[in-house]
Amino acid sequence: MAIPILNHMDFQKSAEIRNVRLHNQAASGVTSPGVGQIIYDSGTLKFYSGETSAWVALGTGTGSGTVTSVAISGTDGIQVDSGSPITSNGTITLGLNAIANSKLANSTVSYGGISLSLGGSDATPAFDLADATNYPTSSLTGTISNSQLAGSIANAKLANSSVSYGGVSLSLGGSDATPAFDLADATNYPTSSLTGTISNSQLAGSIANGKLANSSITINGSAVSLGGSVNTLQLGTTGSTALAGNTEVDNMSAAKFKTKLEAAFAGNAVNIGTNADSVTVPGNFTVAGTTTYKDETIQIVEDNTLAFRAGDGNNHEIKLTAADASSDKTITLPNLSGHVPLMASAVGGTISASPTEINQLDGVSVGGTGSGDIATIDGTQTLSNKTLTTTQITEISNLTATEGAQLENINSVTISNAQWGYLGAATAFGGSLLDDADAAAGRSTLGVDAAGTDNSTNVTLVTTSHDYLSISGQAITLAAIDLTADVTGDLPISEGGTGQSTASAAFGALKQAATTSATGVVELATASEVKAGSGAGKVVDATQVGARSKVATIDVSNATFASNLYAEIQHDLATEDVIVQLFDSSTKETVYADIARTDKSNSASTSKIKVTFAAAPSNDIEVIITSTAGAGAGTVVYS
Repeated sequence: MAIPILNHMDFQKSAEIRNVRLHNQAASGVTSPGVGQIIYDSGTLKFYSGETSAWVALGTGTGSGTVTSVAISGTDGIQVDSGSPITSNGTITLGLNAIANSKLANSTVSYGGISLSLGGSDATPAFDLADATNYPTSSLTGTISNSQLAGSIANAKLANSSVSYGGVSLSLGGSDATPAFDLADATNYPTSSLTGTISNSQLAGSIANGKLANSSITINGSAVSLGGSVNTLQLGTTGSTALAGNTEVDNMSAAKFKTKLEAAFAGNAVNIGTNADSVTVPGNFTVAGTTTYKDETIQIVEDNTLAFRAGDGNNHEIKLTAADASSDKTITLPNLSGHVPLMASAVGGTISASPTEINQLDGVSVGGTGSGDIATIDGTQTLSNKTLTTTQITEISNLTATEGAQLENINSVTISNAQWGYLGAATAFGGSLLDDADAAAGRSTLGVDAAGTDNSTNVTLVTTSHDYLSISGQAITLAAIDLTADVTGDLPISEGGTGQSTASAAFGALKQAATTSATGVVELATASEVKAGSGAGKVVDATQVGARSKVATIDVSNATFASNLYAEIQHDLATEDVIVQLFDSSTKETVYADIARTDKSNSASTSKIKVTFAAAPSNDIEVIITSTAGAGAGTVVYS
């Protein structure tokens, strides 16, 4: 059975139809042939082409005959070479000979304004070469004058196309508004055109005084030009105090110098600079008298000793000195206001206690018997015959483990001063433990047995509705548990339960997803997921399989279809990856037409297809559209 092709096949002028056999059919057996239809009738050995409603045989046979006469008359230069007439089978050969120019429709040619008849000659034609091209310059004769140059000759055509001045090179036609010329050899540059200033390093020297705004100095009223000399320098204002020539000044005693200073500076006071100046003495600076700092008197009276004297007018001093240091030591005064405590004798160490700890001794009498006083123990003594009242014991927090053990046998153990820590406030109950003779007595005071169990209060079992616990003495018995009556709440999964109180919640807690290697719970894909081929881990119900396909019927009796010869089918599969199949609704044969994944306006679409026919089919056409959305990508190989 032949495959019906219901639309044209366009080979785009490139593909070939090879090894094709025409339909072998007797022309008489086909009624109403189509225009352009071709068949081969093997009975007549002829090809037939359909023309309107009848067959027309195409020339395929062989023929024979005789040319009875060939004659050429006239004098146009055409002749029959083999003679005339020819009355048998053979070849007619025509020849041309001496055809005159006058016998030709066109017998001249013209190039560059020069016309010449066929057969003519012009050895030096004056061609007009205005439009000629590719003429080699090597064939030119003579020279080209300046007037013949059109202008705009590119720099690349010149042997030299740039100039250079003062190290600045510039191509012809170029521009440099601020060239950095090297003017080392330039002359006659006007100074009025200079910009900026001339630094000292740029001056060559030997500048004449006349070029300076100030070229002299005045000494004692006499002007001396730069480069001049002063033979006599007068000190003072009168001739009697002048020193002539290079006379040296010596034999100036300290007393005379001081006298001169006292005369020059009233009140024997010397001020050096202002309060904004710093004075540096590169050598040693010795002050024999008293050094005063802002009306305060500070003296270094001995080696390593500073003396402070108050400004009340008396001569009493406070001296601050340092011991002979064996190495560098640093003493830091705290950032506090107050007084520095003093020791009666030299100390050999530092105090590690904090101010808070030391403040605890404020108002406490050592060796006293009052409330809060500290009892003293001279040397090493036993406490067997001594009484410590609770008011005299202030703290036991610093006792060591050894010292605590000794307290249990305080009547017989000797405790030295070093073994006693700082005693804080102990309660009356704590004090009662100190005089217990042994551990048993201590447990009795504490109210516990040898195992450390508090027996001071009886243990009872609170009465409830549950009976799986019972007590006898100090023994608790666990009986069987009634899961219905005795257990409340949800048993966790780790204990064999679900951890939930409802069936749906229990299912949610216990379910696990199915995998390729394990059973489990799966979820149904939605209709949109089925169409899109998405929804990883979900399954498709049997009723959902059809969601990836659509079917439709093209009614060939529809007047609009008969006129347009196309049908638009909306499938709403949301993809252009669809497979389309057509079959005849009557014969059930698969048929072929033009399928486009567009709408009827030929715009690309993911929800519609367009089916186009060359002619209206005889029967309705069934259309099957199947989505391949979500399919994996294939591998394309080109070699």
